[in-house]
Amino acid sequence: MLSTEQSLGYPQISLKNAALTYAGAKSPAFQVADLSISSSECVLVTGRSGAGKSTFLRLISGLLPDEESRLVGTVEVGNCRAGQETTAAFARQVASTFQEPARQFFHQKVKHELVFPAENQGLSAELIQKRLTEVAAAFDLTHLLERDCLALSGGEQQRVAMAVAVMQDTPVIILDEPTSHLDAASIAQLRSQITKLKKAGKTLLIAEHMLANLLDLADRVLYVDKGKLLYDWSPSQLQALSTQERQQLGLRQLDLSASQALLEQKSQDRSSSQSSDLLVKDLALFPDGSRRLPFLSMACGRVLGLMGDNGRGKSTLAQILAGAKREKQGQITWQGRIMRPKDRLKLVSLVLQDVRLQLFTASVKEELRLGQKRKDLPEDLLASLGLLELLERHPQTLSGGEQQRLMIAASLMSDKSVFIFDEPTSNLDGDQLQAFVAQVIQLKGAGKAVLIISHDVELMAQVCDEVYYL
Repeated sequence: MLSTEQSLGYPQISLKNAALTYAGAKSPAFQVADLSISSSECVLVTGRSGAGKSTFLRLISGLLPDEESRLVGTVEVGNCRAGQETTAAFARQVASTFQEPARQFFHQKVKHELVFPAENQGLSAELIQKRLTEVAAAFDLTHLLERDCLALSGGEQQRVAMAVAVMQDTPVIILDEPTSHLDAASIAQLRSQITKLKKAGKTLLIAEHMLANLLDLADRVLYVDKGKLLYDWSPSQLQALSTQERQQLGLRQLDLSASQALLEQKSQDRSSSQSSDLLVKDLALFPDGSRRLPFLSMACGRVLGLMGDNGRGKSTLAQILAGAKREKQGQITWQGRIMRPKDRLKLVSLVLQDVRLQLFTASVKEELRLGQKRKDLPEDLLASLGLLELLERHPQTLSGGEQQRLMIAASLMSDKSVFIFDEPTSNLDGDQLQAFVAQVIQLKGAGKAVLIISHDVELMAQVCDEVYYL
């Protein structure tokens, strides 16, 4: 499918005494003394949320933030040197996906987005069509080629972004949190593609919190902490860490088999719920009525988990329940009373999958106070979610995980009866995952009804009382 011009073992990426400092910052956002990555290597990059992983990947991509930022040392990717070569030159060496795939789409239609990089490279129409057919099939996108990119589910958008990167056929491919919104089948497809890309001599850098999904495919694991490359492990060295050592580093589980078994049990125990406060009956999830939800119930003081394949309508359901979308068919009641969309807006607090759509103000502090009756900020909550030191920051300058934690905090500050979280831990490290779990347990204890939509097996096994598969 792809070219195999790269020779195995050739140093593809080299950083020496490199440090990138953003304009106005006192210390580097990322620095490393000496790092070399060879062709055909698959390298996972992990660490706490906001540690500098995405900055490191952008540096490799040649995407320096602005002219006022300062780069010292050398960063070489193939025959390109950061700070000297143009972005276009780096684009011939590196293909990247972002944490939020929708931010990098240029075209409305999936098919046009996929062929866009190949057209920029001046490839023949015949070769582009051949590559499109192969890549679309590999990522299960053939049936989505005529769809609107922004109308896809989060997981489908993730697959499109990864397919675009593969279409570029560059020596280096960077994936930033690629499994965060993927169902099990899509993760299996991704794993298959990583294996093929390695065999083709490609160099892969993958930022990932959910290490269990890809660890067995990795050659190395880089651990970044406070802007520094702290550890360069082999997978076996990482696996040799004790549970306590792993947790102290803020890392997620490395083996999900026990969590998966617990999830299966919780999905079988759904009949144990004794009461229902929010009831959904015969709800149409798609405008054409092609997918319907016959029945769903939520109870105060319980946590319901919702899982299922990408594109099944889970996020649409969340927006309908919260009153952000009007139902075409079906009925939603709360404690026996039919709830119209305007009623549900007052009842339900929703954290979207793409939290950027909920950020409106110029500072974290203002964002937390927006729409709240209480103007004092709960320091215990903000400390538990690692937000106290970010209060003066602009929300759009935060990392994906920090933005996620901000909207979780804003939701928790509301005095609603129902809380819905759509993929709330997709960009969270182990510490922040546990902080979120603790907050959900508090909501449960306060008699709130909680719905969590997620593919995160580790989260769902810990916090859900029951699990429904859509």
